[in-house]
Amino acid sequence: PANLLPWLAWAFSVDRWDEKWPEATKRAVIRDAYFIHCHKGTIGAIRRVVEPLGYLINVTEWWETSDPPGTFRLDIGVLESGITEAMYQEMERLIADAKPASRHLIGLNITRDIPGYLFAGGVAYDGDVITVYPG
Repeated sequence: PANLLPWLAWAFSVDRWDEKWPEATKRAVIRDAYFIHCHKGTIGAIRRVVEPLGYLINVTEWWETSDPPGTFRLDIGVLESGITEAMYQEMERLIADAKPASRHLIGLNITRDIPGYLFAGGVAYDGDVITVYPG
């Protein structure tokens, strides 16, 4: 039952809990808690911490760019709901708790995709002027 979810979250040592979340999010966080605790210190744990909150994540490790060794960057895509300052601070705390101890976060980029249509067009006009004389 939904009224027992906070107790279940406590039993599974869920790191972040908010009573305002929808029931589906609460169940997803509880479901992922075991995986997160077993895999803390991996990129998979970072994904499992961020994605149940409704955000998309892209991880760029130091060896994929020219960043200093042992560093990584995160690109987090927020949906229509956006992100508040409090949620941003909480997300930083959760990421710091789940990231590998040997890795250092050097960039946290928040992006928002805005769906829509973009029409692009072009016209090519070419021709010659010819004068025809009788004769």
